[in-house]
Amino acid sequence: MKQFYRLQPEKNKYMYFELDAYDLLETLGGDFDITTFGESKKDIWKPVKGKFYSSEDTSILIPDITIWSSNLLILNEKAYDALSDKLSHLGEFLDVTVESTPYYLFNIMNQLDNKVIDNDKTEQALFKGQVVGLKTLGFKADSIKDKNLLFKIDYDNGVDLFCTDEFKSMVENFRLTGLAYHTKLAESPI
Repeated sequence: MKQFYRLQPEKNKYMYFELDAYDLLETLGGDFDITTFGESKKDIWKPVKGKFYSSEDTSILIPDITIWSSNLLILNEKAYDALSDKLSHLGEFLDVTVESTPYYLFNIMNQLDNKVIDNDKTEQALFKGQVVGLKTLGFKADSIKDKNLLFKIDYDNGVDLFCTDEFKSMVENFRLTGLAYHTKLAESPI
């Protein structure tokens, strides 16, 4: 049976990544809408700067691959060389520099519709009668094709990033650091 994971940065060991907001606005202009990642940006994208910073435990290791903004991957050259051929049909790679070192922001455009949701294993989180997230989430494994190594879902408006065990195996086989894989696909915000 297929296994699915919710991806997050590996905490307490690796530094976190952040795009330089000032450079993003200066390079791409004030009309650039950061909330529209998931749509193609390659025609307007110009290389922007990013940085890694330590978490509370003063981690100093820079990951090979990590997540920025909950649903975008950032890859160093090692990770890009290992994964780009397998992922290119799922989105686009955008150039980023970190202290003059090339990195790649992977803008994932593979968002699956609600047909992949297993309603028997999915429960919304409510606060005062309003939906504020998900308590639990399940997928209909047969409805997710093998080519969908990485994906977002309409059901949560593309907020989280999910992967298959095949993607996880590829990352592990290439000994790429920085990602955590959670079998609990939803984390209630309340």
